[in-house]
Amino acid sequence: MTIRSIKLKDERYGEQWFEEIEDRWEYADFKADPRWRRGWISMDCAGDGMMYASGGNGSLFRIDPETGSAAYLFTPIEDRPSRLTSLVVAGDGCAYGVTGRGGRCEVLRFDFRRDRYELLGPVADQDGEPCFQVHHIVRAADGTLYACENDNPRRSGYLWEIRL
Repeated sequence: MTIRSIKLKDERYGEQWFEEIEDRWEYADFKADPRWRRGWISMDCAGDGMMYASGGNGSLFRIDPETGSAAYLFTPIEDRPSRLTSLVVAGDGCAYGVTGRGGRCEVLRFDFRRDRYELLGPVADQDGEPCFQVHHIVRAADGTLYACENDNPRRSGYLWEIRL
């Protein structure tokens, strides 16, 4: 797994955002294409007819929309404050997200067909800069995951590129 951070324009990183990211994706294009929602389960669905939602500590629950019943699945990080705000289904049929907070985040793989998860490793860039916490994650057509960092008290949030 390789991870890099993409910084917004500032005096230390120059034009990286504008050169590498800006204008590569347009929300209106995603919205106009009915296929775009099929890969998302951000408190939504995984294509299995169920809905998934996360609790305040990063616990994951499965909700049956027919009955309204919810089932606790797991808490990936029990020993420290955490969160899991977004998941996206990848080409291998598993869902991926970033769990953790406070600069101690990890990539999570969740196989919703077997109710099993695995922590794949920390989210930190090539210089060791850690991700503070993630608000949303998406998957590009080539399988690359992009995680949107937020609420970092020390700097602007980064866009994290995760290649599995």
